Amino acid sequence: MLAPLRLLFVTSTLSVLSLSALSSAVAAADKPSVTDVKITVESGARQTFNGFGTSIGNWTQGYQKLSPDDRERLAQTMWSDLHFNTLRLWVNLNEFSPTPGEKTVSEFKARYIDSGVVADAKRHGVTTLLLAPENLPPYMAVPTSDGRALKADAAEAYAEVVASFIITLRDQAGVVIDVTGLQNEPNDKDHFSDAQLVVIAKRLRQQLDAGGLKQVRIIGPENGSVDGTFYSAVDALHADPEAWKALSAIASHSYNMGATADADRRKDGKEYWMTETSDNGPEVAGDAHRAATLASRYLNDMNHGVTNWIHFLGFETDDPNDNATRIISLKPDGSGWTAFTKYEYYRQLSSAFLPGAVFRHSTSSLDGDMTWTYGKKPRLNAACARNADGTWSLGLSNYTAPGFVEQGDSGKWEIDQEGRPATTCAVTVHIDDLAKAGNVTLDVWRSSQSGMNAAPGQVAMHDGTVTIEVAPFELVTLRSIR
Repeated sequence: MLAPLRLLFVTSTLSVLSLSALSSAVAAADKPSVTDVKITVESGARQTFNGFGTSIGNWTQGYQKLSPDDRERLAQTMWSDLHFNTLRLWVNLNEFSPTPGEKTVSEFKARYIDSGVVADAKRHGVTTLLLAPENLPPYMAVPTSDGRALKADAAEAYAEVVASFIITLRDQAGVVIDVTGLQNEPNDKDHFSDAQLVVIAKRLRQQLDAGGLKQVRIIGPENGSVDGTFYSAVDALHADPEAWKALSAIASHSYNMGATADADRRKDGKEYWMTETSDNGPEVAGDAHRAATLASRYLNDMNHGVTNWIHFLGFETDDPNDNATRIISLKPDGSGWTAFTKYEYYRQLSSAFLPGAVFRHSTSSLDGDMTWTYGKKPRLNAACARNADGTWSLGLSNYTAPGFVEQGDSGKWEIDQEGRPATTCAVTVHIDDLAKAGNVTLDVWRSSQSGMNAAPGQVAMHDGTVTIEVAPFELVTLRSIR
């Protein structure tokens, strides 16, 4: 079994350039050009961070194949060591309610309860169980050209099925869901209209309350992208006072299009949950590209009002064609697991930004608001927060590489939607709230292709200003010493 806190560096395939080719390019090339960047961290508290999390599917029952000792080590590695406090659980509604009136939680119980996934996660720090409803009951679905859609008159019935699952799970398994979504990605394979989401939010709240579950919070709409479709859904929910009251938070996913200033404005005082992020395709240990894109998205989302940040798959059985969705892949024979490079980037971020951290808004002289959205991505993403213990944390992620190209509008995703050519960013950060703080010592951690979560060095900040270099694909986090 691979030691959970140190990674084996082997070659990997990147979406633009293979890792081996990237390494060769870095070795053969001169030192990347240096770009001066000024980050201004504005005064004034914004959102409070509630913590990290991940979903687990356990669809192939891989968790049960591990020995008891390995399950304990994996739970420690996944939850305690990463400070993850939210577990997202998938319910297949077509299996819970395959016909009207039928209710069975046996499949869900086998994956999460009988397997020990939920109990082990809770022992190691998980405090929030988030439900992800998906896969429409067949009697509620109509086919479309690109998937299925909820029948026009089935919104209330759908909400009742979701509520019934949560109530049945409590009654039959003794497990209480803390937060539920309306539907996973209602803009994707199972299509829901804005009007249906409004009806579902209201009816779901009514049914949960009637079932003695007033404490269960509702979030939504959980679109796959932050775009016009997401804005439209949130606006529809906001326009209906009862539906808006039913929601505890707005929610979206962070892939090619993460949180934006427009999304942040729409939360109107509510929390903002980012409930799914990852990459797709192959991955093996040592892929700094995959890790850097996640670090950049996290910092983008924190700089745009997100309060909760959840990875797609924490651990699942190895799939060479889909490991980019996972933080950790389990060996099919149950003999151990592999932690990917993103694991160390997450460990670095979760050690810098703790639950209770209050973020400030940052702007860049290079990329303005540093918005991770459609088109070329920011070369540097940054976010800054004051932790509950009084320490300040700063994150900087460089998303440039030798394999990235400058031109866009080529019609190729890997050119138009990726980063820009390699540059080392010489970053000067000024934190307005510390402008009169005098000298402050900061611990510095770095993760990059050459080393993961390296032992901290130190830099001195004077009156809120510090300068530090961030290399291509490198994540740098700084935290003040109490």
